[in-house]
Amino acid sequence: MLLYAVIIVRGRKCSCKVGFTGNGFACQDINECTKERTSSCVNTEGSFYCVCPSGFSLTNKTTCLDINECDKLENPCSVNEECKNTDGSFECNCKTGYYRPARDMNCLDVDECQQKTCHVNATCLNTIGSHTCTCNRGFEDGIMCEDVDECINNKLCPSFSVCVNSPGAFVCSCLNGTLVLNNTCITPSQQCNPGCHLRGLCHPSPSGYQCVCDKGYVEHLNMSKPLNLC
Repeated sequence: MLLYAVIIVRGRKCSCKVGFTGNGFACQDINECTKERTSSCVNTEGSFYCVCPSGFSLTNKTTCLDINECDKLENPCSVNEECKNTDGSFECNCKTGYYRPARDMNCLDVDECQQKTCHVNATCLNTIGSHTCTCNRGFEDGIMCEDVDECINNKLCPSFSVCVNSPGAFVCSCLNGTLVLNNTCITPSQQCNPGCHLRGLCHPSPSGYQCVCDKGYVEHLNMSKPLNLC
């Protein structure tokens, strides 16, 4: 054992070398690997060395630090996947809008339109990794799709009519005493010559003016004759 001791002749003092323990005359190897370490320790005669497991790198000769494969490796995951670093390794998870149908299979696009993610009054359009919701005509706000009250704009309906709003639409209703002509509401006129029957009203027409019989009456020899006796 004197091979591992330092002998001072004058003072006859012996001491063990670094990595050994004893009184200088008898020296034994120190097993440094009995100490708790983050790495795998390999004891050698008078010394030791550390070996890190896969996914770790050795620093300060005794400490193993995790390797962030998501930063170190080039494209560690497949397309449509996101890399997530873990202790000593990494994971590849599907991006938002994708799913993995089975283990070890590629991530596929999720058809959100099949999941009815849009409002009942909206049209869903699936896109790669996402989707869009577009409100149907007569509705607004792509999420809630509330009914648009078209009647707030009084210019949508012609004169002598009233606007009636309905879900997603509206109708223009002519006022009493008016007549619908070419999608407009017209009022009676006194321009007809000869004058109209008691049961008829004079209205403008593309050819001038004409007498229009009241509901329930038909024109007969320039007069209005009731269909049924009153």
